[in-house]
Amino acid sequence: MTFPRFQGYAQHTNDVATVAFSPDGSLVASGAGGWDDGGGSSIKIWRTTDGTLLHTLEGAGIWVLDLAFSPDGKHLTSTGRDRDNPNAYSIRFWRVSDGELEAEYDYGPYTYGVRALEYAPMGGVLAFGLGTGEAAVAIDPFHCPADFNSDGSTDTLDVLAFLNAWNTGC
Repeated sequence: MTFPRFQGYAQHTNDVATVAFSPDGSLVASGAGGWDDGGGSSIKIWRTTDGTLLHTLEGAGIWVLDLAFSPDGKHLTSTGRDRDNPNAYSIRFWRVSDGELEAEYDYGPYTYGVRALEYAPMGGVLAFGLGTGEAAVAIDPFHCPADFNSDGSTDTLDVLAFLNAWNTGC
């Protein structure tokens, strides 16, 4: 099988582990990384119509594991291992318009790290999978915080629920 139209996106120096389309399909982001100390990890945002590289996001960690665009397309969220502490994982929120890092949340207590993430289509919440076999749902920090777990606080990442993962046998 061959694709009728194929646009290659080069310029990463390590394995590309994840890609994501913006909600309107006008952008594609790619995330790469590796264990070398040569700065091989990166996130790149490309225009899909002509393959133009718009941004290379700096400070993405040592290995980018997953990417997700916010439903409004204004933010790109990444998860990965940190360069300074390879046993720590974090979620980073990037502004798509200029590639600037807007927020970072360390999930160091989860020794197996945040491996996957996805926004709810209606916006406002972000789900992420952990290497511990759990999934978590949290509010998007760029929406109004709410006390979803009834702990009396309205933290930016107020955890909604932790769910155990199970094997369905399929």
